[in-house]
Order: sequence, then structure tokens, then C-alpha cells
Amino acid sequence: MKPMVKRLASLTLAVCLLGSTAVLPAGAAPWSQPAGGVLETLLDVPILGNLLRLFTGDEADTTGETADPAALTVATPESSTPESSTPESATPETATPESTISWPDSWMVGSAAPGGLYPAGDPDAARSLTVSTTLWSTVELETGTLDAACREETNFGDLVADAISYAAASSDAWQQDPLPLVSVLDGRRLVKSVPAGTVLEEGNLGDYLTDDSIALAVVTPQKLQYILAEAMQAMLDTDSEQYGDFLQVSGLRFTYQTTDGSIQLKNLWLAGPDGEIALDLQDNSTRIALALPTTLYQIYTSDSDNLLADAGLTLHGALLDLGKNCDADTLKIMLQRGGTSGRILPDGAEPFTAYLKTDGSITNASATVYVDGVSVQAKLDKTGTLVIDNLAPGGHTVTLVPGGTEYYVSSLLDVGTDNQALQPVVTLPEEFVTTPLTTPTPQTSPKPTATPKPTATPKPAATAAPAQSQQTTVTVTATATPSPTPVPTPVVTPAPVSTPTSHATAKPSSDSGVKDPTAGTIIGVTPAPTLEPTPTPEPTPTPTPDPEEEEQAQQMQETSSMLPLYVGIGLLVVCAVIVAVVVIRRRLEDGSGRHYRKH
Repeated sequence: MKPMVKRLASLTLAVCLLGSTAVLPAGAAPWSQPAGGVLETLLDVPILGNLLRLFTGDEADTTGETADPAALTVATPESSTPESSTPESATPETATPESTISWPDSWMVGSAAPGGLYPAGDPDAARSLTVSTTLWSTVELETGTLDAACREETNFGDLVADAISYAAASSDAWQQDPLPLVSVLDGRRLVKSVPAGTVLEEGNLGDYLTDDSIALAVVTPQKLQYILAEAMQAMLDTDSEQYGDFLQVSGLRFTYQTTDGSIQLKNLWLAGPDGEIALDLQDNSTRIALALPTTLYQIYTSDSDNLLADAGLTLHGALLDLGKNCDADTLKIMLQRGGTSGRILPDGAEPFTAYLKTDGSITNASATVYVDGVSVQAKLDKTGTLVIDNLAPGGHTVTLVPGGTEYYVSSLLDVGTDNQALQPVVTLPEEFVTTPLTTPTPQTSPKPTATPKPTATPKPAATAAPAQSQQTTVTVTATATPSPTPVPTPVVTPAPVSTPTSHATAKPSSDSGVKDPTAGTIIGVTPAPTLEPTPTPEPTPTPTPDPEEEEQAQQMQETSSMLPLYVGIGLLVVCAVIVAVVVIRRRLEDGSGRHYRKH
């Protein structure tokens, strides 16, 4: 009897093992799984998985699906260095976005670089300059005069700084040691703006520029960035004794930022024969030639030798001798520079919108204006303010007509709530070209000889626009959608079936006189009887399933799919228990027998 019981128990165990393997979920059969696939499936089963881990010695995975992937990343030597947590990267410097503007190489026009031949102009050129556009130093506002050159780069400052560079490059002192050449000028020396058409000569140059002798010293990038940053500290404080030290530059471009009330340089570039060259702000070995007024030399570089001490060069002489020191083509570009070249800008500078208040004689219109001599499209809003979008950061010269009055706009003035809101009111000239921002009302469709019989119940069209005369236009402004004066709703004549677009309301176009091909025709008012539209039955809305019910259903489906696995495992456990009991009982019996036989 006992052998029969053993055979039945063994057979039952084999059947249970085979059944538990067969009932695994589709795709989970051991022969179709990678190594460890069945074991991993069993480890995921509650209670059983813990028992298996207890016997196998494996620890439970505590990360789970909700673990943060970043916490699992192994830090490489590069990512684990203290660089990412240095004070430099943690300061507000990184909070300022880098500028997306790509500055053209034209900012280097007027720079003097090693390898060039100086003087490069006409030795017989007259000592005078004819200004083709306004050279900006000051800006007249309703509240008074603003010294723009004391707080930002202007074309007047660029021109004088370039003149200093060409004068220094033409000297024997620099040609004996032609280092990269940078020139600076304090903005307070620019007394007032030079109107377009002015002829600058010895007799009147003092009215616009304070004279001084020119010095030349050798500095390092570290020293240069200190001079530039120090000169800008009071650029916005008109009550400071240092106000006006803001430097106009040549051969140099830099960006700056304000951190905790202190102005610091962010990036620094030199002009080179093959393009700009980035400098290390802490470089204390590279040699750079710095030309500047003697007054600034005594403040910032008196510890270096003045290489032009005996040259007798002056600011007035450098400007008047530009025709001798600079080639004619370059000088023409320098004199036509209506705006700044982007040599000095705050870090992260972006395009801006300029505003000019007008007399309000024209509103809601597009207009053609000239920015730095180039025609661009602008608009007059509902208040008559002239709005010019997408201007490069810095200062620009704006004229409404060629050769007309010039106005200064800048992204850096911040003189009012709307940037240029405090500028004097601009009188629009008669020849100012504008186009109304309107779309004429389309002509009324001819009345059909007979009212076509609709083939189906017409669907009600959108609310028709108020009736207007042919001379009335729909005005569209840049700030709000127009609200036409309400009048009685017109009766709409149904359109023929072959013209389904006749119910659409015409769309106003931003270009005057241009029809929108996608717009329909506004049907005119007619004495025809009104058709009573039959309401179209609304389709029965599909009920929105409850997210909680969907989640419960999904969980039930997952539990059902795992049920065969649980059943198989349960049978396996039961069989294992039976086998264990049989084996233990057999050993006990065998032990008892052996003991009995021994005695």
C-alpha cells in the first residue's frame, strides 16, 4: 500500500508542475523567456516572492517604478566635480539669458588692427568732416535733455573712438610695436549731438567735443575689463561725480550685467583682421595697446608709460584728420552710421519695440519709416503712437521721410513707462506714407431674379455683421478688436446650394484693398421673406467615462490575467507541501523500523 501512495504522490506532483508551467500567461513560457524570466515572474507574486527571496538570499528591489531616474545616474568625474556648484554658476550671472542676436562683423568697421598700413587715407584731404546723419550725444525729452552718451554707446562716440584708433595707428610709437589696438573715450566729452548736414571743422568742433591730448599705454585683458567696469558704475546715477565716465570704444566689443547693484563685464572681444577674438577677463599676460584721452590715462593707466607723450596728438586733430588716416570707403561707412554697431550692450540683450508719440492726425494705419537709412514697416495705433517692432538692441536714428527730421530711439534709455513715451510729440509730415489698417466692405451681391428653392433645410449661419454703407470700413487696430456700432440685424437671404461659402462672414485683412481668398461674401439686405430655419437635432453626446471606473476596470483585467499564474503556483505549493509531508513521514517510519529491527 505504501509504494502505491508514493507513486500517486509523485504522479500528482508531476502533473501539478506541468500544469503550473502551462498556465503561465501568454509569452511567459520558460522556453520563450530570457534567462531568469520565470524566476523574475515568480518573484513578483506577493508572499511567494518573499518566500523565494528568503531561500535564495536575494534582496527586494526598493527602487520601484517611481524611483527618480536622476538618483540612479552614476556621477562621472565630469558631472561630479564642484564646477556645477561653484559660486560663479550660482550667482545671478547665469540667471541672465544669453543673447540670441548674432552680431555682424560690421561693428569692427573703424577699428585699426596690426598688419594694416597707416595712414591709409588721402594725405591732401581737407581737415573737415561733413556729417551725413545726426551724431547722437544728447536726446531732447519733454522733461529736459538726456546725456545719452553718458550711459550708452552712440554713433558719435563710435566715430570719435575710431578716430583715436586711426591717429594712434598712424603714429611711429604704435608702428614700432603694433599690438592689438583698443581706443576709449569718456561720454561726457561729447557735448551735444551734431545735426545731419553739419560740416565739422576747427572753428566749430569745440561746440560738440571737448578736446584733450591722446595717450597710449599697454594693458592686459584683466586691466582692461577693470577699467571698463569701473567707468560704468555710475552710468545711471546723474548725481554721482563719476557720471559721464561711461566709455565709448573702438576695436572692442563687450557685454555687461548688473549684479547686486554692481556692473560687471560678462564677455569681451577684440576686433581682428579675420573676425572678433574672445578674451579671457582674467588674462594677465596678453599685451594690448590702449589709446585714450590723457585725463583717463592719469586715472586708470598712470602706472604704464605713455607711448604718445611727445606725439602731440589730440582728439580734435584725430577727428579732423580722419580723411588722411582712414581710407575713403571706410570713412563713408563711419559717417553714415545712423545707429550703434552693438559694441556695448547688456548681456542677454534682445530686439525691442520703439514708440514715438505723434500729433494723432493719423491712427490705425501702417506706415513706412526709415531706421538708420533703411526703410521698414511700422504702424500707428489707435492713439496715433508710432510703433516700430523688432529693432536690434542699442540706439537708432529714425526718420519719417528721407532727409526729414531725425529721432533717436534706444532699448537702453528707459526714460518713461513706454521707453520713448517722454519724447516730444512728432508732427507727421504731409508726405508721410501711410496705409489705413482697414478692409473695405465688399460690394453687395446682386439680387437674384428668383429665390432658389433650398434642397434641404438650411443651417443657421453665424450672426451677420451689422449693415454698413459702401463707404464705411471695418477698422482693425493692433491693440483690440473693433466694436462696430450695433444696428438691427439684417435678414439674410439663403445662398444657392452651389455656393456653400456664401454664409461665411468676410474676414478683415491687414492689407488694405486685398481680398482674403478664403473669405465668403456678405449677403446684402433684401425685402425677401425671412426663412425660418428648422433647428438641426443635436447628436446625442457620448458619455464621458469616469477615470476611476476605467482605472478599476484596468486593475481587474490585470488581476484576471494573472489568475491562472496564481492558481498554478497555488497547486505547486500544495503539491510541495504534500511531498514534504510524505518524505518526512517516510523518514520517520524508516527510522522506527530500523530501530525495531535493531532490537
